[in-house]
Amino acid sequence: DKTENARIRYFLIGTINYCVSVPNAALEQTALSPFFHLEAADTPKQDDKTVFIEIMSAADGFDVIIDGAYLDSCETPLQLAPLLKMWMLETLLLHAEYDVALHASAISHGTQSWLFPAISGSGKSTLIAGLTAQDFTFHCDDCLFLRADGALAPIVFPAAVKEGSWSVLANDYPQLEQSDIYLRPDEKRVKYLSLSGTPLKTNAPDLIFSKYEPGAAFYLKPLAPLTALERLLADAHARGQRLGRDEFLRLSRWIEGLSCQEMRYSAIDDVSDALREGLTQNK
Repeated sequence: DKTENARIRYFLIGTINYCVSVPNAALEQTALSPFFHLEAADTPKQDDKTVFIEIMSAADGFDVIIDGAYLDSCETPLQLAPLLKMWMLETLLLHAEYDVALHASAISHGTQSWLFPAISGSGKSTLIAGLTAQDFTFHCDDCLFLRADGALAPIVFPAAVKEGSWSVLANDYPQLEQSDIYLRPDEKRVKYLSLSGTPLKTNAPDLIFSKYEPGAAFYLKPLAPLTALERLLADAHARGQRLGRDEFLRLSRWIEGLSCQEMRYSAIDDVSDALREGLTQNK
């Protein structure tokens, strides 16, 4: 379904370029608008790693072709953005240069930074979006790379806000009210926030393993590095494979020097207050 109306956009995620083609302008807006803030400033050069993604109309919906191979399909335009995000992450993990990929969010305030490793459904994206609206600096919502030299590289994707959090973030992000509702492959309904991330200024942020629990009393307490390591390992990846001995040792040494904590909360303001209090005490 290659026509003269096809639209092409280039996105830069981490160090990988994505050339995404869609059949027409209407589909470009619906499927690609969550990624517009990640648009590459320049067309990729010949030596740049580029992944080619083509969205093609099919009899029963749309097919997703990546580097010339059919990989997935969906029935409606509002399923495409979640599908694209999923495959962009998959190809990024396969092609990018890194030692360990961490499932975590990152924010900072001044010289202090925090990583929030968490499983899906723990409220991580809502927390980070809420804190970003309270003058914390956003770095990433879902993924960071730990490189061989110990450097941390935040990877920015559109932040998926699940249905239960739309009202929580409505005052801080009024654009959510008019945002499209997308359907993920896991059948969760989400809206996307396009938050622009910045590089981290430190390779030694505090680690906070957070969990949202409605009505729960706030607490923030120290966590043993070994326990923190076990939790990180549950959702960490090496390039194209499970962690090997070298990656495990590098992750172990990195976490030894970090402050690790466990947090339960029911209100974003409580988290904001606790982080700011910590900043005051550390001055």
